[in-house]
Amino acid sequence: MAKDAAPDSASLEIDGLCVATARGRALLDVPGLSVASGTLLGVRGPSGAGKSTFLHAVSGLLDSARGRVIWGGEDILALSTERRAAFRADKVGMVFQDFMLFDEMSPMANATISGLFRRGPGLSEAAGDLLSRLRVRTEARSVASYSGGEKQRIAVARALAARPGIVLADEPTASLDRVAADRLIEDLVSMVRSSGATLIAVSHDEHLLSALDRVITLEDGGITRDEEVPS
Repeated sequence: MAKDAAPDSASLEIDGLCVATARGRALLDVPGLSVASGTLLGVRGPSGAGKSTFLHAVSGLLDSARGRVIWGGEDILALSTERRAAFRADKVGMVFQDFMLFDEMSPMANATISGLFRRGPGLSEAAGDLLSRLRVRTEARSVASYSGGEKQRIAVARALAARPGIVLADEPTASLDRVAADRLIEDLVSMVRSSGATLIAVSHDEHLLSALDRVITLEDGGITRDEEVPS
């Protein structure tokens, strides 16, 4: 994919983002954060620090989130639930720890599943190109027999096939051994950079975090460190 292949790449501005339980206990409190379009941002922190809550909040998945989460000038927290879902379908690709594939379907069918939710030409061609670049065998058998590393590369192809401007990854290497994880890191980082998308990756994996542009640390729901990654 060419560098200009992701027209929906987006900057992120957070202002007064808060998420609390029904009883009022704060799960996330981020007064402000700016992320330039095309940045690869890592989010680290101990278990229970609010990392997944942060990712869910910036994707618009939490109705309980308060404040402003502005992607490319649009405050998604001000949208209805239906319009936030439409925003994700149109602009966001997601990579999950547990792959979230349909095991009975082929790699190509999984990689083009977003065609059910968004419109646009060339999805099959893009998915096929991504699977080829990711070295995934694309015979018409189900993905159930593929290795964990292969499944996660299929998930990456699915996330990027529609050329989203925003890619969100939740512990994408946690289910992989070190060799498969390092291969996935190389592929994911290379492809996101070439697409021009903005990446936010929650991870404990220092190999992944060290391959990104910037890393924030969350503790007790707040950002305690914000540092550029040395090139």
